[in-house]
Amino acid sequence: MQLVTVEFAGVERAAAVQAYIYEVVAALETLGFSERQIQEAASRKRAERGGFSRRLWLDKVTSTG
Repeated sequence: MQLVTVEFAGVERAAAVQAYIYEVVAALETLGFSERQIQEAASRKRAERGGFSRRLWLDKVTSTG
């Protein structure tokens, strides 16, 4: 897949998505995953696939073909 256009979300959209992510984490905790387990899983994911250290927010990706 070839990436053609990348747009970044505005502050309001990013805050709304962050609130959604917070709700997902809270729901995971009710399923028996502790905050520590979630943090450890995030650390493993970051080591394998990278994180958001550049703080860029990908809002939209379009491709050709």
